[in-house]
Amino acid sequence: MAQAAESFRPLLIALSAFLAVSVTGQMVGAANGSSELSYFAAGAFAAGVLRAGWQVNRPWWTVKPVEDIGPVPSGILPKLAVRNASLLAMGYIWGAASLLGVYHGTTLKWQHGWQYATAMALIGLAIFAVSRTFEKSWSLALLNRLSWATILQSWAASGAVFWLAGTAKLLSNRSDWAANVVFLVGAIIIAGVGAMWLTSARLIRARSQQAIDAPAAE
Repeated sequence: MAQAAESFRPLLIALSAFLAVSVTGQMVGAANGSSELSYFAAGAFAAGVLRAGWQVNRPWWTVKPVEDIGPVPSGILPKLAVRNASLLAMGYIWGAASLLGVYHGTTLKWQHGWQYATAMALIGLAIFAVSRTFEKSWSLALLNRLSWATILQSWAASGAVFWLAGTAKLLSNRSDWAANVVFLVGAIIIAGVGAMWLTSARLIRARSQQAIDAPAAE
């Protein structure tokens, strides 16, 4: 279990390379007016991030017995929080790079591309910065606040997915069609990683509490 937890850095490096490939694929798709290629390139990156999230979180959904986790704080929660935050940040930075690449690296133009790209980049960098601070000096109170922030992001992202899927935006022939690809796939990344992290946090805290209560029951 510990070995699986320590394999995150290679995952992050691989995702960074995958990000570059995905952005390049979207640029080729945008340059040729191929939404299919853009969706494929974006979807492949999303699949990679969600697979990484599954690999990071899944081991802690099946830990037995509860004593293997121990009471909070055990070091597991802040470590998982940082890793999931890194995946969320990757989603935002991918979105920023995609918008910049598509609208400033091809002939396709959209006046709001750089604005959304800047916002996504700032959010991604802020998540990275906060997660590093959290790793050095964390508390349950701060963890709760970050969990609520993740919940709000996941709800907003889920709402964006349903809204985009339920409107004609995804069928638009206007120049913002490539941005809609980024928004839809990015929302799926945020909602998916957020849900996995919240599941892990809930189960670890519940099992940690069980570990604390078990001696008292005896």
